[in-house]
Amino acid sequence: MLKRKKPALKRRKLSAFAISSSRRRVKRNTDLLKLHRRRRNYQTIMQDHPGLQDHPTPQ
Repeated sequence: MLKRKKPALKRRKLSAFAISSSRRRVKRNTDLLKLHRRRRNYQTIMQDHPGLQDHPTPQ
């Protein structure tokens, strides 16, 4: 017996509102990533050079 092919799921058209909100979410995520990367970078520099540690850490 031949198997019937499942019908392909049609992707529903996203509304303009949904697209804009997802774009905003992506932008916020990338900004957070950049911030964390910068902070991690700063911390590793501080660990490698103990003489720099007397400066207050930026928040």
